[in-house]
Amino acid sequence: MKLIVAIVPDHAAGKAERSLVAAGFTSTRLATTGDILEAGNTTLLIGVPGTRVDRVLRLLREWAPGEGEAFVLATQAAEAGVIQAFAGVGAGRPV
Repeated sequence: MKLIVAIVPDHAAGKAERSLVAAGFTSTRLATTGDILEAGNTTLLIGVPGTRVDRVLRLLREWAPGEGEAFVLATQAAEAGVIQAFAGVGAGRPV
């Protein structure tokens, strides 16, 4: 499992998200402020299997060519089942 952290311009964020959903991916959208690539950006967090990373990056490039940044992080915790353990938090099940 990989976590893609994509910083895209605000004007392209909605289109990028719709493109991801149409291709079967989901994301979490965060408003980005500060000096990261200057103002007017949105950060998308996208969890995908390692074999699908290239597809997501191609979709992002379609909607923000040359304007954004994407970082791919390995999520070894997900592969070890740690993330699944958190599914029980707040549901009365011990972690």
